[in-house]
Amino acid sequence: MSDELLATLLARVDPGTIYLPLWERAAKMLWLAHRRGADFFAISGWRSYAQQDALYRQGRTAPGLRVTNAKAGESWHCFGLAVDFCRDAATERRGLPPDWAAESYELLGQCAREAGLEWGGDWEWPDRPHVQLAGLTPEVLRQVREAFEVHGLAAAWMVLQR
Repeated sequence: MSDELLATLLARVDPGTIYLPLWERAAKMLWLAHRRGADFFAISGWRSYAQQDALYRQGRTAPGLRVTNAKAGESWHCFGLAVDFCRDAATERRGLPPDWAAESYELLGQCAREAGLEWGGDWEWPDRPHVQLAGLTPEVLRQVREAFEVHGLAAAWMVLQR
């Protein structure tokens, strides 16, 4: 995979808002998927609390389908520790008409695991486009959230380096 293609696949997410070890593993995951014939585009990385709450209201008190079970501060997206990906349905051209078919994400899951990431498709309520650092626990979430709310994103990431 060329650096140009990798940049295209990651272009919709600001790398400054994603924890570097996640960013590096996501790049490896994309490379593995590309070698197996599939390209996935990053479509959502860091989210503000307001953005996360707006997504949570979708399908509950706001129009649209439910797309998350996490409120603000409960999603790893709020701390730059998760990224959602979309498979391009039009493989003969770039432009990202999304392919949301569940089976299209099995390869993403295989490649995510190989790259040392946790895939949301393995959860009780699957979130197939979602990948995050592996081994994140509710206790780590509490510590990350507290650090973030007092000192910001860089402090939240410092929790993971202890």
